[in-house]
Amino acid sequence: MAGASAARSLQHHFNLFLCFWLVGWVLGELAVCYAILYMLGGREVVLANSERLSCTTEIFGLGIAKSYRVGEMRDLRFQPASGVGKGRRASRIAFDYGAKTITFGADLEEAEATDLISKIRQRCAIVEGSTPQGTGIKFWQPR
Repeated sequence: MAGASAARSLQHHFNLFLCFWLVGWVLGELAVCYAILYMLGGREVVLANSERLSCTTEIFGLGIAKSYRVGEMRDLRFQPASGVGKGRRASRIAFDYGAKTITFGADLEEAEATDLISKIRQRCAIVEGSTPQGTGIKFWQPR
C-alpha cells in the first residue's frame, strides 16, 4: 500500500526523497520475492567434466549458468561458516579463478562438501596451489 501511494504521489509532483524511497522499497520487495521463490523451488546445479565446471542457480527450472574453465581453477576447498548475526557468511565450496574467489553450495555441511569436492575432483583436474607462472604475476627477488 505504501509503495503504491508513493508512486501515485510521484505522478502528481516530483519529490527526490520519495523517489529514492520508492526505488529502495521496490528493490526490497524484489529481494523478498526472490528469497521466497528460492525457498519454494530453488536449487543449485553443479555440472563438471574434464573441461568445464558449471554452476546454475535455478528457481522452478529457470536460471542462469556460470561456467568456468577447469584449467584456470585453483584450490578447490571447503569454506566453513564465519561471522555472527547479520554479517554471517554461510559455509560453501570455493575455488580460485584468476583474481576472483568463486563460491557455490551455500550452507553445506563439511561432510557433504567433502563428498562433493571428491566427486568434482574425479571429473576435473583442478590444480592445488597457485604458481607464480600461472597467475601472470612476476615477483621481485633480491639478489
